[in-house]
Amino acid sequence: MGISLTACKVKKHMQVVTANEADATLVLRYEHGFEQYVVEWDEAEEDALERCAAWGYSAVEFSESGTVECIEKRQRTVTGARPPGESEEPGMGTQAAERERERRSLGTVGQSVRSTPPPGAEYGCVYWRVTYLGHCIE
Repeated sequence: MGISLTACKVKKHMQVVTANEADATLVLRYEHGFEQYVVEWDEAEEDALERCAAWGYSAVEFSESGTVECIEKRQRTVTGARPPGESEEPGMGTQAAERERERRSLGTVGQSVRSTPPPGAEYGCVYWRVTYLGHCIE
């Protein structure tokens, strides 16, 4: 059976969360976790076009990228270090060395942070909210 689990994607429906007729803008949003998903852009565009048409506009244009916000973080517990002598990496048999290896894999040892990561990219985030701005146009 060559069926791949990656073919099963969750459909994400963007919802209009605010609409401002005075400046002809819409705010659309969806949320996601680590699941594989596909955003229903056609459906979102139809909903936005309906709203814009009710205001007397004929088209809608979305921002090229959405803002990403972390809305749920998972607390990390310090577990999972291998007992002495069980590491597969040479010279990493002790628990202290194993913790050092874990830190290095996160990229935090010996590197300076020059800029803050984008919202939603924080370590430990498990659920995100993505927001797009739509403009009604003639």
